[in-house]
Amino acid sequence: MDYTKKLKYHFKTKKGWVNDPNGLVWYNGYYHVFYQHTPDSETPDLHGRMYWGHAITKDFLTWQELPVALCPETDYDRGGCWSGTAIVKDDVLYLFYASIETVDEGETKRKIQRVSVAYSNDGIHFEKYKGNTTWECKCDCGTTTYATTHELTTNKTKSCGCLRHRPDNDLTGKKFNLLTVIGKADFTKKADNITWECKCACGTTAYATTSELQNGHKKSCGCLKNQSHAEDLTGQQFGLLTVKKRVGTLEKDRRATWKCKCACGKTVIVRAT
Repeated sequence: MDYTKKLKYHFKTKKGWVNDPNGLVWYNGYYHVFYQHTPDSETPDLHGRMYWGHAITKDFLTWQELPVALCPETDYDRGGCWSGTAIVKDDVLYLFYASIETVDEGETKRKIQRVSVAYSNDGIHFEKYKGNTTWECKCDCGTTTYATTHELTTNKTKSCGCLRHRPDNDLTGKKFNLLTVIGKADFTKKADNITWECKCACGTTAYATTSELQNGHKKSCGCLKNQSHAEDLTGQQFGLLTVKKRVGTLEKDRRATWKCKCACGKTVIVRAT
């Protein structure tokens, strides 16, 4: 195949190297295609100068090449804007990509790979999320570590990693919401995310990892989320339905079921949500 000739159906850039597509999405009346790209070279630059090219089409036959969407221009992605994807949420086009940062550590260099985000309100001009920025930090234990603005401000990174290995990280006897930690579970597999046996306030035994307890992702054995379903709804009206009485609990998800009378006269059974 003569790659110098114009293609009839497939997209081809005006110049530069093109590789795998990184985001295929419909936005503002067009199909958007993003791809790995080195605009100033016909061969891939595997040492950092990796861009995201951008093209749009309505029929996959006629293509319009747009300006480069992502450039390796910041400290955290100077090692390249690598593979990722694109999504649309609330009329905003988001790009998620692997960003590579090279950090000098004396005589050696270390590459840090993270997922970074860029967004656009028009599908053409993209702004990189400020939370992508990587910071050099000194841990209390003396180790140098790196974390993004988002990881620091949301408390996702609290140490260089030593915190979870400290002896004082024993959660036995501590209470997290309705769960009181009894001790380590026998089936703990990962030293950096211990599973704990807990006693719920309702009396049920439950199991949760260190991160689930500390981040509040697990607050009970499951009874907490069902408390609202145990509320007596008798006599209350929801739309055209009037609750007559509770008729049971589904064993599968422990949700209450209610017998209701519709304004049209029919009786229906409704599951709590």
